[in-house]
Amino acid sequence: GGVLRGSNSKWCGGFAKGLGTCSVMMAELWGAWEGLRYAWRLGYRYVELHLDSTMIVDMLVKKKGGSPEGWSLCKKI
Repeated sequence: GGVLRGSNSKWCGGFAKGLGTCSVMMAELWGAWEGLRYAWRLGYRYVELHLDSTMIVDMLVKKKGGSPEGWSLCKKI
């Protein structure tokens, strides 16, 4: 899950998704993906994604690390 805030930190919305059993990495990736999809559905086209997982940031920015199953979500993000 996660929250959406405006540039002034004002609450814009929140979301959650039940994933069942999965790895922490996959949960973080799903959170990023669902957050971006939620922002898009609300009409936001310019967003800044904040993540607290350096592993996920490395996967998205440096394109390294992670696992094969995580890369399909990385490509969507």
